[in-house]
Amino acid sequence: MRCRPAAAILISILTVGASASAQSAEKKPLRTRPVVELPLIGAAAAVWIGSEALKSRLVPVTCRWCERDQAGNVTVNGFDRAIRSALVGRGLSPPTWSRVSDVTVFGVVPLASLALDWTVGHQERLDRPFADDAGIMAESLLAAALVDQLVKFVAARQRPFAAFDAPYAADYHQSVGAADDNLSFFSGHSAAALSLTVAASRLVELRTGRRIGYAILVPLGVVASLMRIAADKHWATDVLVGMAVGALAGYVIPSLHAGS
Repeated sequence: MRCRPAAAILISILTVGASASAQSAEKKPLRTRPVVELPLIGAAAAVWIGSEALKSRLVPVTCRWCERDQAGNVTVNGFDRAIRSALVGRGLSPPTWSRVSDVTVFGVVPLASLALDWTVGHQERLDRPFADDAGIMAESLLAAALVDQLVKFVAARQRPFAAFDAPYAADYHQSVGAADDNLSFFSGHSAAALSLTVAASRLVELRTGRRIGYAILVPLGVVASLMRIAADKHWATDVLVGMAVGALAGYVIPSLHAGS
């Protein structure tokens, strides 16, 4: 049952993309240097994976940016508090929203982004330019992820479920550990979702002149980002900053590859 919404989204994207690709313009060249870029992608991925593996040693034991005082009072700003109250506990439980967001950000979003680029930007051909686009998307994703990881470790902001001492905090500790409690700012899921959806949209725009991706993919990335608030993993400001960083990486990196 959980797979049906994801399948419906992908089918819709493929259908719309196939229709649009029939009228698409000739593909425009993008400058890529695989000999240089592939090792950089591998190195960036290794750094990110290494930082995840060493998270328990790199993250401070106590929060630097705390949202709960010593008396146990939550001191977060009114905006973050209001958005949390509006979204947490709606529909699904926070741990369930967390799992749904994982599947959406790391499964549905990448597949949807590649599917639209393939159908609209490359007329369903698995050619070298499509492989180049996949590499550019990976560059956008990793750029946003590395910035996110650095800022998270430095800021050490307390997550909302930890600040409110939510009863499901134990569930999160079983899956990611207590070291994750102080990695709220900013949202890596939001940065990943927007970096991929905006990168794919920009690549389709550069290849064909069409902006269909901004209407189809970016809303998917926004919805996936809001799930992180519903999961009580991030404050609204974490998600907004994550979306902004991801969107910036997703737009700028493909643009740097654009031919003259």
